[in-house]
Amino acid sequence: PLGNWYEEAEILTQCCCLLYEKRLIMQHKDGEFYEFFPFTERTNTRFHLQAHFFDDTHLLPIAKVVDITYKNDSIFVIAKSDQTIIASSAEPTVNSLQDLYRNLSPELQRIMGKVEWPTPHALIDIVQSVQNGTAMGVSDGSVRTRLGKATQA
Repeated sequence: PLGNWYEEAEILTQCCCLLYEKRLIMQHKDGEFYEFFPFTERTNTRFHLQAHFFDDTHLLPIAKVVDITYKNDSIFVIAKSDQTIIASSAEPTVNSLQDLYRNLSPELQRIMGKVEWPTPHALIDIVQSVQNGTAMGVSDGSVRTRLGKATQA
């Protein structure tokens, strides 16, 4: 059911799936769009596996983005969200890691949590240690130099 996870279900994160009312739409790797019909007239979360060519492409910008899973003889919608379309020409210039973080969606920033940026001097020490081969380890965003200086990203 929507909002819950199925045990041992495989999540297909590389599919581009959209939902418009009771129409599940998937973009195939060939670039074409296909539609899957609902299992019953009342459902908008369970769909048949049979794909049908979809040519109502004018509906795509107003459809919701969905995550799906396959279970037995059906496709299930397990999560949906509105599309956030960002014009590529409106993206601010990126000059630093802070800029990259700033440009993330609020949802991704929430997942990452609070980020404490090292001072510019500490960043220079880390870069020089990596370049000189004196960094002792890099794991999960943390770096420790042989001089005992460390940072955690």
